[in-house]
Amino acid sequence: PLKIDVANFKRTKKTFSIATHGREEMSVEDIDKIVKIAKVLFTKGYTFRYSADKRDMVGSAVAKLENAKLDVYLPFKAFNKEMNNPLKFAPTITAYGIAANNHKLFNPNPSRPDMVLAPAGRAVFANKVHLMLGDNCLDPLDIMIIHSKAGDEVLTKQTDYKALGDTSFFMRICSESNIRLYNVSKDESIKKFSEYLRSLENNWN
Repeated sequence: PLKIDVANFKRTKKTFSIATHGREEMSVEDIDKIVKIAKVLFTKGYTFRYSADKRDMVGSAVAKLENAKLDVYLPFKAFNKEMNNPLKFAPTITAYGIAANNHKLFNPNPSRPDMVLAPAGRAVFANKVHLMLGDNCLDPLDIMIIHSKAGDEVLTKQTDYKALGDTSFFMRICSESNIRLYNVSKDESIKKFSEYLRSLENNWN
């Protein structure tokens, strides 16, 4: 397991990524809401970090937008053979180490040998680290958009992890890396996100 090297972070461009609770059904309205947010970010020069997961309806819809700018990271080469020029075909050892430090099922537990991620699952979560921290795990996102009906944006002792699904993994790393995170299942979070965008207008003009 590896700690995130926050002291050596350096952002190279404006980036965002998206994560949803994969076990929750999302309405068309929910998906449209995130796609509209992505459209705005693309017009402001942001790049979408994307895993090219064909099962991810939201990410796929964003990646197909006319003005989309993508940085693609694959967990392994066969994950999506249609992607010819990803930034990475597989996660780095550093990404594996950070994932291991932030996912309780990443490494075998002698008392529960059945409760461990398969190699493909470990590759997927290590790849999620690249989505948040870039090629060398030192180039963090500007914005992380998540959607889970639980609405959480921070993890506490009272957190219901089942209600968050995989979004809790993103929340944990974003919190440690000081990445702005918005759970857009809640109107209050969308309002905060809109206020943040407005605060940057002077830098964009």
